[in-house]
Amino acid sequence: MYTLKKDASGEVEILHREGKPLFCPFKPILLVPSNISGQLQMHREPCGSHCPLFNVLIDNKAALNCGTGVIILFDKTEETKPQPKLIKL
Repeated sequence: MYTLKKDASGEVEILHREGKPLFCPFKPILLVPSNISGQLQMHREPCGSHCPLFNVLIDNKAALNCGTGVIILFDKTEETKPQPKLIKL
């Protein structure tokens, strides 16, 4: 099952399948320096709403225009939760 979840900043929605983020197959993997000296980390770009080829449609559908124009059905599980209010007595 596909889901859209917000990233850590809360601004971008990332497409997930079975709880794991999907990554863009068209962007190359970047090698960036690690915190440990002499080692490199692989950085992959996730598939999400920050991409101009990703469109969120109505009725829980997302259109991916980067390949064959696939439309994916998803559950939007990460909705904004109401903040508890402090009531003074």
